[in-house]
This record gives sequence, C-alpha cells and structure tokens, in this order.
Amino acid sequence: MKRAMAGLVAAVLMVMLAGCADEPTLAAREDAELDQLSVRAVELQGKVASTGRMTPELRGELTVLVQDVEAWQARTSRTDITVSRTGPADDGSSATSPLISRPGPTCTPCPLVKTFGNQVCFLVSESPCADGLIAKSCAYVCLTRTRSITATPAPTKTPGKS
Repeated sequence: MKRAMAGLVAAVLMVMLAGCADEPTLAAREDAELDQLSVRAVELQGKVASTGRMTPELRGELTVLVQDVEAWQARTSRTDITVSRTGPADDGSSATSPLISRPGPTCTPCPLVKTFGNQVCFLVSESPCADGLIAKSCAYVCLTRTRSITATPAPTKTPGKS
C-alpha cells in the first residue's frame, strides 16, 4: 500500500513537472502581454486616424489601455512601457507651454496623434480657438516603450525549442 501511494505521488509530480515544461516562462508571458499592449496602442492610433477624431468610445479605449499599462507595470515591476501626460491638466490649468499654432485669423487644431520614435501620444484636450489666438494648449497621454511600438508583436520562443 505504501509503495502504491509513493508511486502515485511520484507519477502526479512527474505529470505536474512535465506540464510546467510546456508553459512559457514568467518573462515570456510578461513579454507577450507587453507586445499585446503595444498592439492595442497601434490599433487605437489607426482607429483615431480612420475616424479623424477622438470619439468618446476611443477615449474610453485609451483610458482602459492606460489602466492596463499601469496595472501591468505594478504587477511586473517593469518599465518597458510607460504612461506620461503632457500639456495642460484636464481642469483647464496650464501645466506646460502651449503648442504654438500658425498665426492668422484662426489657430491650427492640435494633432490627434503624435508619434516620436518609440512614443505615441493621443490628444485628450485642447484649448478653444479664439479670435487672434496664436498659441493653443494641447494635452496628450503618451505611451512610451523601450523598443518600437509596432503592430506586430515580436515572436516569442518557447523554452527548450528553437
């Protein structure tokens, strides 16, 4: 009876260990999640470009994406992707210098999306245009990744396979 029980325990442990060998490592899972966050940012950028404006639905997607990035950072303690906010605060107070628009009878609207290498920024608010206004304040939420934010995630290798 004791040998049968010991054999059963050994068999269960071997099955558990064999099952773990096929699971991706923690780092590989985190990298896959990071790639998915990047894909979502690029997809959102495409949606904003195709609609030509930041709709309430797209603003909601941005809010969820920002929350997911911040949750991923808190859970993993990694900074491969970060969130930053630029421009005036949503309460209307001026936090930074305004984006200078072209002088003339009307001011130029803020770009909906701005990209700078590994950073993509989404417009979240802008000051209204008024007669004679030559400067406009634009506020953005930006996602920055340590490597390029691309639409196609990099392939991940399964441990033990080439």
